[in-house]
Amino acid sequence: MFESLIENIKLDQTQTHQRSDGEALRLLAGASNLLDKCTDYEATLEMIANLLVSSLASWCAIDLVTEDCKIERAIVVHHDPAKAEAAKQILLRYHASPKATRGVYRVIQTGQSFLIPEATWGERADDNEHLRLMDELGSSSYMCVPLKARGKIVGSMMLLSGVRTYDESDLQTAQELSRYIAMAVDNVWLFRKMQEAIKVRDEFLAILSHELRTPMNVIQGWIKILKSENLRGEHLQQAIEILDRNSHIQSSMINDLLDVSRFVSGKNSFELSPVDLSKVLASSLESSLLLAEKKNIRIKTHNIPESQIILGSFNELERMFLNLLSNAIKFTAPGGEVSISLLIAEQLAVICVKDTGEGIDPKFLPFIFDSFRQENSSTTRLHGGLGLGLSISKHIVDQHGGQIRATSQGKGAGTQITVSLPIRIEANVIVGSAPKLNLDAPISASLGSQILKNINVLIVDDVEDVRFLLTRYLIKNGASVVSVSSASEAYSELQRRIPDILLSDIGMPFEDGYSLIAKIRDLPEDRGGKTKAIALTAYAREEERLKALACGFDAHLTKPVFSPILVETIRQVLNVNHNSSSEVRV
Repeated sequence: MFESLIENIKLDQTQTHQRSDGEALRLLAGASNLLDKCTDYEATLEMIANLLVSSLASWCAIDLVTEDCKIERAIVVHHDPAKAEAAKQILLRYHASPKATRGVYRVIQTGQSFLIPEATWGERADDNEHLRLMDELGSSSYMCVPLKARGKIVGSMMLLSGVRTYDESDLQTAQELSRYIAMAVDNVWLFRKMQEAIKVRDEFLAILSHELRTPMNVIQGWIKILKSENLRGEHLQQAIEILDRNSHIQSSMINDLLDVSRFVSGKNSFELSPVDLSKVLASSLESSLLLAEKKNIRIKTHNIPESQIILGSFNELERMFLNLLSNAIKFTAPGGEVSISLLIAEQLAVICVKDTGEGIDPKFLPFIFDSFRQENSSTTRLHGGLGLGLSISKHIVDQHGGQIRATSQGKGAGTQITVSLPIRIEANVIVGSAPKLNLDAPISASLGSQILKNINVLIVDDVEDVRFLLTRYLIKNGASVVSVSSASEAYSELQRRIPDILLSDIGMPFEDGYSLIAKIRDLPEDRGGKTKAIALTAYAREEERLKALACGFDAHLTKPVFSPILVETIRQVLNVNHNSSSEVRV
């Protein structure tokens, strides 16, 4: 294809110098037509360079700006292949210097083209070697134009000729051509990013499948053992602990996935209020000690004051620091050390979590906070998990108006995560506005208490096992329960006897929970229209919570839900007083 392009629109140097505007337009049209079809990065640039050398220049160079804002020489082509290497060296040595006044750096920095019709190299050469090389390569006139796409500079194109003198019409043609080239290069970059995103997605789905199946395999295996063997005493307790641990692992992964979805969509909501950052750090450290002790890792603290008030969310900040500490411990070998420090500087609270662990490859550092991205996603990786902790941490820091960055000297050199949080944020800052129940307060229900005595509950869920579990939870806490399997049954039951509260699933066959609560809210008060209702569902996205509240539910809980949280939510919705002394902190 490239050879046919060059043959179709090739003009010799004399014809090029004398070509009409129509010929220039045909050149641009031909280039545009084929550039639009290119998806191969190197081939695209090679085609462009050969096209230009066959029509506009004796030799040319194309430079591109990399993702980390460095300038990379993509390709150099000379009409004499034997001189191509010399052309690369002279451009690298003299024309790509950051100090050059008319070089590539200048064009990329300013976005301005330059044209030198006739270069007297005896006056312009940096040294004798520069002069010798330019004479050898045959360069008497040259120009450089920026490559712009989507409002940004993606590179530059330099054209040099030894047989013709460039003029303004040549510069205009080069600038027109540069737009096509920039779009082609940008399209290739976008195509590559799409391919990379697909690769990252596929790798993540493979990891997700593995990480979810591993605890599920344990759970299913122990369930078979419990069904086939009469375990008692210590063996039964061991089975319960294993099932509990692995179900929590699965639940944690699902919560992480949902949190990332909420953060990415911008629909995560929490209130910022005065919190003691020192207490947040102390709580995070306390929760991390057991994991550190198991791996024989020392945790040290430096310069943490007794109190430091900022505006933030205690729970979100605690979760973020737990992620950072857990990550540091996870990637530090036994006998290593993790330290955390707090420095107050220029109205910023700067927290550093540093470890003596594996460190991070510098090539991966720019992607360390990306969702669904892991440095090692192979089947031989040493560490499990979904790799979402740092991504979630970054979103939490962003919501607090702060910054987070990772530094590492490379493999084996440890890692430092630095979090900067503003001490003074405007008062009454609220991220999101949807009301939430106060489930961060001490919960006063425990399995077997009678906190819901004399409370009539109507449960509707199409899954029998869920109805059985919920009924057991609530009866153990004193409630009177009626359970049904469909929205129509629930509506009929409510008209026969108005319950104190309705617990409704959302996703059900034939009629969902949204429709059910809307019909109930249309009823007169004396027929149950004001019945308190809680959506209890596996639909856990923020928009679904807001939709449930907008449709008429008083609260929204995400499955799986544990008895204390469920009972406490019912108590708060019904405003039931209690005198129970037992407390469960969630």
